[in-house]
Amino acid sequence: MVEVHPEWAPNGAARFRELLDQNFFKGQRFFRVIDDFVAQFGIHGNPAITSSWASKTIKDDPAETRYNTEGTLAFAHKVTKDGQRYGPLSGTPAQKKMHQVAFAKIQGMDSRATQLFINLQDNSKVFNKLGMVPFAMVTSGMDVVKQLYSDYGETAVANGGGNGPDQTRILQEGNKYLKKNFPNLSYIVSTRVLSAKEL
Repeated sequence: MVEVHPEWAPNGAARFRELLDQNFFKGQRFFRVIDDFVAQFGIHGNPAITSSWASKTIKDDPAETRYNTEGTLAFAHKVTKDGQRYGPLSGTPAQKKMHQVAFAKIQGMDSRATQLFINLQDNSKVFNKLGMVPFAMVTSGMDVVKQLYSDYGETAVANGGGNGPDQTRILQEGNKYLKKNFPNLSYIVSTRVLSAKEL
């Protein structure tokens, strides 16, 4: 179960509700799961639907309202201004990597659309300085989140160095590409908004 906090990130929370109301997440794969880092999702299985949301970006939320602790959810920024990949970038937050991640955030300001990630550890030191503001928290089921299929690892393209899916191909081919080449990915069966009486 995920509990949304609009006071942390009003723009992110509003976009999440908008996506839920459109049943956007049904059948979506967790296409980038890196142990002790993040679980990323938010590309629709139908490329036409993905394309229809591409230009519907939202403004960045004020930073430092909530830390990127384990179990929090935040929207991903574009890695580069004109590219199709969304971060956050992975790797040890050494000084060189910190500059790389910072540059990625600068290039991707006000670029959030539909891709999200769940923090699988406390990523506050890096992410909060870069404006990646959580809007929600996993309140139950984090044990399930920790079991999401992660053996594919990071993407194989660009600086990824892993065996995971290529975000550009997911955008172009959707779940057809993922089912054929990455059949073990965990995916979302259904979502719904709970009423106050159900909590």
